[in-house]
Amino acid sequence: MTDQFPRGKLVDCEGVEVRAGDIVHFSYGIPPVGVSAPVVRRGGKLIAITKGHNPEQCPVSELEEHVGVFWVEKPALTSAPSSQGGENA
Repeated sequence: MTDQFPRGKLVDCEGVEVRAGDIVHFSYGIPPVGVSAPVVRRGGKLIAITKGHNPEQCPVSELEEHVGVFWVEKPALTSAPSSQGGENA
C-alpha cells in the first residue's frame, strides 16, 4: 500500500514523503484525466486540493483508495530561493 505510515509519515508510490506545499499527481477515469493537486495541512491532516474535480479536496491518506497510485510531482520548497541568478541578478 502506498500511503503507509513509516515513522508516522505519508509516502507516495515511490516512497517519497508527502508534505504540505508539495504538488501530487494522479489520474482517474477513462480516458485518464490527469490532476496536479497542491497539498495543504488543515486540521492536522494533509489535504490534496483538487479544484474543478469531484470532490474538490481529499485527505492524502485516502487518495490511494480512490485513485490508485499517486506521486509527488513537485516537492515543497525547503529553503528560500537563491538570490544568485534570476531577473535581478
